[in-house]
Amino acid sequence: MAGHVLTLNAGSSSLKFGLFELAEAPIAVATGMVERQDGIASIELKSALGETLLSEALSSDAAHSRDGMYEAVLRALQTHYPERAVAAVGHRVVHGG
Repeated sequence: MAGHVLTLNAGSSSLKFGLFELAEAPIAVATGMVERQDGIASIELKSALGETLLSEALSSDAAHSRDGMYEAVLRALQTHYPERAVAAVGHRVVHGG
């Protein structure tokens, strides 16, 4: 089984993510986003074909902490893609200046 890469892009109130299979050219498996707004957090997970696999409100922990957002992403991926082992994680960092 090939490994997978989890990509993360954290904003001030959102966390976008993607799961890619390692190959000569990476193959998208799933994408999604966790959003926080007015103390409420929600997650959306879509397959590579754009099919919505998960769209739900999250616990207050995800709404109030960055760790809660990351944990929600990992839970969603483990639930919908249990056979996909993450070999690496990449995080987009933007430096203003």
